[in-house]
Amino acid sequence: MVERADRPAVATFFAAGDWGARVELGEAAAHHASVKRLQAGDTVRLSSGDGRRAAGTVAELGKRRLTVAIDPASLITVPPAPHVELWAPVGDRERMLMLAEKAVELGASAWR
Repeated sequence: MVERADRPAVATFFAAGDWGARVELGEAAAHHASVKRLQAGDTVRLSSGDGRRAAGTVAELGKRRLTVAIDPASLITVPPAPHVELWAPVGDRERMLMLAEKAVELGASAWR
């Protein structure tokens, strides 16, 4: 989550599977929401891991369950990132580890 001075922070939750008008999340998400001091009516985001994203509001928050009401107008599908393969000459250990780290940060799909 990124803190921004010009707008309030929005918590993002992972929610795999099919989404209806409401999405029920488990105990870990409910704990995270409690730690963030979210309440019913607060705005949150959902991400499915397969490109679907949506905004919604906290409908119910219990000790073991978090229910999010999705705003259907906010549902978007993000296309997958292009396949980028990095080919690099072999260097010393420290430089290769740094190269691997930076390649991952930049979104490389593979490196050789």
